[in-house]
Amino acid sequence: MEVQRASQIEREGLGSLRAKAWRGVLTEAQYLERNRRLYAHPFGKKMDTFVLKNNKRAIVSSLDSLSIRLLTKEGAHDGNLIANVITPEEERGKGYATELLKLVLRETNHRYSILYSDIGPKFYESFEYVAFPAEVRERPPIVSEAVQSQSLDLPTFISRLHETRRVMLDENDGRVAVLHPDETFFDWHIERYRYFAECVGKKFPEDLFWRLDHGHLCAAFPDFLSKRLDGFWICSECEACVSFLGHQANSFGLLSLRYWGPNSINNSKVAWPMLKSPSSEQLLNSQLCDWW
Repeated sequence: MEVQRASQIEREGLGSLRAKAWRGVLTEAQYLERNRRLYAHPFGKKMDTFVLKNNKRAIVSSLDSLSIRLLTKEGAHDGNLIANVITPEEERGKGYATELLKLVLRETNHRYSILYSDIGPKFYESFEYVAFPAEVRERPPIVSEAVQSQSLDLPTFISRLHETRRVMLDENDGRVAVLHPDETFFDWHIERYRYFAECVGKKFPEDLFWRLDHGHLCAAFPDFLSKRLDGFWICSECEACVSFLGHQANSFGLLSLRYWGPNSINNSKVAWPMLKSPSSEQLLNSQLCDWW
């Protein structure tokens, strides 16, 4: 067995397999175009696709590794985000994904690594990832009294987000870490939503980031394909923030609002952010923007 960085042709060849697993409401052609744009984005160009090949040079498992930064009380750290771990159906149950992840973690040699598991945490716990479950909340937009806000551009929002997360770290007594996104990472996420708007012939809005009058930050991107507003940064326990994004969803003509909050409600839908770190840090305040 041998692990390699995939060529562009090899990565494109994985498209149909990945589309079958993750395309959601997109057609296969739309999913492939979405990925083409994401890989061509300045942030996407920093992404590696790793493949495991058998002795016949056939790809038997693959994954993506994204370069990211995490912030702890000691400062910022380079790391990677593992995504799109997949093995062809006929090759499953042979330990190929295990071998691939083991070799990639050894080759990339990051002290910090994060991922989002949609299969639960058990498989990744064997690689020393620790799960910090989040609650996936989706609700109809609630129309109530309007909340006053100020629109922000992306650089200003990122600057204030970093200040907010630094305060979160300082106020926590334990060893904690948060994702430390830069502008290209955020814009890379937004690129998906621009494409969704294009698919249905909608104009993509300019205002996506806000500071509310009571001081909280909000960021949300409309998914016109799913008719849903995705809250990428929100104080999830603040009814004023939820109400504000409900107003935004209504203004975009969307039917629901989705965001992540602390895992506190029994039988709710759960997301599985996971962190592998050198000092057993707790992954703090995971939001939808932290994951692909």
